[in-house]
Parts: sequence; C-alpha cells; structure tokens
Amino acid sequence: SPERKASIIWSIIVQLLLFVLAAVSSYSRLYLSQHFALDVLAGMCIGVLSVAIVAHIFATAMRRKAG
Repeated sequence: SPERKASIIWSIIVQLLLFVLAAVSSYSRLYLSQHFALDVLAGMCIGVLSVAIVAHIFATAMRRKAG
C-alpha cells in the first residue's frame, strides 16, 4: 500500500540521518582530541549492541502479541 511504502521511505531517511549524526559526532570527538579512537570505537560497539538487544526484545514481544 502507498502508506506502507511512505512509512518505509521515512524510516530509511530517519535511519540515514541518525547514522550521519553519529558519524559526525564521532569524527568531531576525534578531531577535537576529546577522546581516543578506541574510546569512540568502544562507544560505537556499545551502541550497536544496545540497538541489537532492544530490536530483539521488541521483535520477540511483537511475535508473542501476534500469535
């Protein structure tokens, strides 16, 4: 449906904007010598892991609700 397609497009746009924001923020921390590269990399790993855990919990809850 057109609404579903628009929703997917907006979701992709938001994800790209958030990725760019995180990338610029990470780069600025390194450029301004506020953090070491390993600190930024560890923060990225923690962020990705957190998102994966929340996505798994959400998907499990939605499956239980649906069936």
